[in-house]
Amino acid sequence: MATASPPLPPGDAVVETFPAKRQLAIGGYVTLGTVVLAILGAVAGGLYVHSQLPVAVVAPIVLLLVPLAVGFVRLGTTGPVLTTTRLLLPNFLRGWQTIELADVCGVGLRYYLSPQSSTAEWRLLIWLDDGSRRFLQIGTVRRLGTWSTAFGAPKTEEEWRHEWDLLAASRAGRAARQIADRVRTVQGPGGIYERRHREISAAATRAETDYWSPDGRLGRLP
Repeated sequence: MATASPPLPPGDAVVETFPAKRQLAIGGYVTLGTVVLAILGAVAGGLYVHSQLPVAVVAPIVLLLVPLAVGFVRLGTTGPVLTTTRLLLPNFLRGWQTIELADVCGVGLRYYLSPQSSTAEWRLLIWLDDGSRRFLQIGTVRRLGTWSTAFGAPKTEEEWRHEWDLLAASRAGRAARQIADRVRTVQGPGGIYERRHREISAAATRAETDYWSPDGRLGRLP
């Protein structure tokens, strides 16, 4: 499926197109395949029993599953786009959500530990000046656990630096650093990002335990 390019205002240019989460596309294609099989089965069944009832039963399910499948394929094949002044996030079915880099006051990773399951991963988040935040599906980091050191949280400066470097080298970490660099360029040295660093100071949810910042800081959330 071809991916549509986001609309750009005059003077704006694409800096980076981040990879999409392919697992979503796989799920979408599997769903589309299931829909096709269901349609073929309903048509064949209708011809066999000389009735339109099988098609009538399957039709509502098809109408529900097709948009879901198309949306998952879109999100799995169309990644976020960083431009000189904006971050563009693909919507589920069509269009783009625009984040002005001038409004960004935090970029970083938060460690998410679900209390209802065993899910544990570092997630890339963007904080905005209006108090909201966005989750960017650009490679969550699961391989480290809470910490990659042998005995829990880092204790020495060398261990802290090693942990920060591991996350910085991940796909999510590289994207966070690239976005943060672009935000600094747009806002300048006195911008709201440099003043606030909400990836560190923003209140944590019940499932968030740790933070990672592109500026070199890493630690526990209060």
